[in-house]
Amino acid sequence: MLQTHRFFGSAEAVYAGTRGIDIATKLEKELREHTSIEIWLQSTALAVFSDKKVGVLKDGDEYVLIKPEVILVASGAREKFLPFKGNTLPGVYGAGAFQTWSTASGPPCQETVHRRRR
Repeated sequence: MLQTHRFFGSAEAVYAGTRGIDIATKLEKELREHTSIEIWLQSTALAVFSDKKVGVLKDGDEYVLIKPEVILVASGAREKFLPFKGNTLPGVYGAGAFQTWSTASGPPCQETVHRRRR
C-alpha cells in the first residue's frame, strides 16, 4: 500500500499523518481478529460472472468458484493530476508519480539525466 491517504484530518478516522505501509499493517491486524473471515493470499480473482459468482485461482494452483455476499474492487489510487497543455505527452509525470518512482527505484529520467551530464 503506497502512501495515498489524506494528510489532513482526524488520525483516528483517516489515519492522517500515518505512512501507508503502517495503515496496511493496522488494517491487516484488525481483519485477522475476525475468525469468520478466511484470508487467501497469493490468490487472484480471474472473472466475475453475470450470476455474481467469482472464479478465483487460490494459492496459484486451485480454481475455486465462489459467490460472495459483497464484491469489493480495490483497484488502487490515482493522482489528482492538474491539467495543462502537453500533460499527455510521453515523459510528462505528475508529482505523485514522480515521488512514487523516485522512492521505489530512482527518478524515471535518471538515465537521461546521467547521459546529458557526460
